[in-house]
Amino acid sequence: MKRLRTTLLAMCAVIASFAGSGSARAQHNDVLVQQRDGQLVTGSADFDSNQWALGRRVYAREFDGDFAINNPGFNALGSGSPSLPPGGQALPGNASLGWDFLPLVVGDLTANFFYWDGQETDGMPGLTPEDVVFGTLPGPNYSLALFDRTSTGFAVDGSDELVAGGVIDDTASDGSLHRHRFFLLENEGSLPVDGIYLISMQLRMASLNDSDPIFLVFGTLGSSVAALDDAAVPWVEEMVDMLVPGGLPGDYNGNDAIDAADYTVWRDAVTAASASLLNDPTPGVVDESDFVYWRDHFGESLSMGSGSGVSRHGELIAVPEPSSEMLLLAAIAVLVMHCCAVQRRRFVAALQ
Repeated sequence: MKRLRTTLLAMCAVIASFAGSGSARAQHNDVLVQQRDGQLVTGSADFDSNQWALGRRVYAREFDGDFAINNPGFNALGSGSPSLPPGGQALPGNASLGWDFLPLVVGDLTANFFYWDGQETDGMPGLTPEDVVFGTLPGPNYSLALFDRTSTGFAVDGSDELVAGGVIDDTASDGSLHRHRFFLLENEGSLPVDGIYLISMQLRMASLNDSDPIFLVFGTLGSSVAALDDAAVPWVEEMVDMLVPGGLPGDYNGNDAIDAADYTVWRDAVTAASASLLNDPTPGVVDESDFVYWRDHFGESLSMGSGSGVSRHGELIAVPEPSSEMLLLAAIAVLVMHCCAVQRRRFVAALQ
C-alpha cells in the first residue's frame, strides 16, 4: 500500500472553493451509499434534480487544471428520509465508511490504475466505445490518490495489488453522510499527460458486507468530452461485471492464487485499526479465521489452464502445503494478535 503525505494538500485546500467551477461536470451528483440485505449498495445522489436512485456503479468526472478534484462526493440518506430509494435502507449510525482500491482486469493486464489516450482507434469519425483501449499508464511514476479524513493520501500506481484506503467519514446518528474528499493525479517530476484514467473501488463498513465494485473514470482538461462521455463511460458500463471478476476466497491480493503474498496482506490488515480484505471468506471482519482459511487453502489458484489449484470451472486439484517457515511466522502473528487483544482488555478493565 502506498500512502502519500504531500504539500499538494495545501494546494487542494486553496482550490476547494473553485473545484469544478470551470468543469463541464460541475453538477452536484454524488455516489449514493445505502444498505440492502446487509450489504453496502451504491447509486446516484443527484442534488441538482433532487433524485436519489440505487444501481449506479460508474461515475465520471473531469480533473481541474491542477489534476485535482473533490468530486464525486459520497452521500447517504438517513433513516426516515423521504428520499430513500425503494429497497434502500439507512446505514448504521456513527459508523465509519471506508474504501479500498481494487485491481482490475483488462485483457491480459491486471492493474489497479488504467489509462487510455482518448483517441480514435477504429478509423471511423466520432469517438465510440469501440475506440476505447485501456492499458498501462503513460509512465512509471503515475499515481492517483484519494485523501481521507486525516488528510492522508492512499494511492494506486498501476500495480496489480489491492490498496486498502482510509475512512471517508463517519455517519451521523441517523446514518446520514455527506462528504467530499480530494482525488489527485500525479506524475512525479512532470505533469500528467492528457487522457482518460480509470480506477475501481469497493466501499466498506464494519457491520456490513462490502459494496460491489464501483468505477471512477477521470478525464483531463486536455481530453475531449466525447472521449469521456461517449466512449469511456459506456465502455466501462458494458464491462462493469467483467472488470473486477469474482475472486477466489482467501486470495487477499487478487492475483488469482492463494500464496505467501496473501499472508502478508492478512498480517497487515489484522493489525490495522480499520481494514478489509479482498475476497474475504468472512466479510465484515479481519481476524484469525481469515488466517485459518488461508492456511487450509494455501496453493489453490484460479487458472484457465491445467496448473495446480482450483480452475475457474470448479475442478479441485491437489495443492502444496505452505512451508513450515511460513506456518511458523503465521503462528507467531496469531499469537501476537491474541496477546494484544488480552492487553487491550486488561487496559480497558483498569480504566473502569
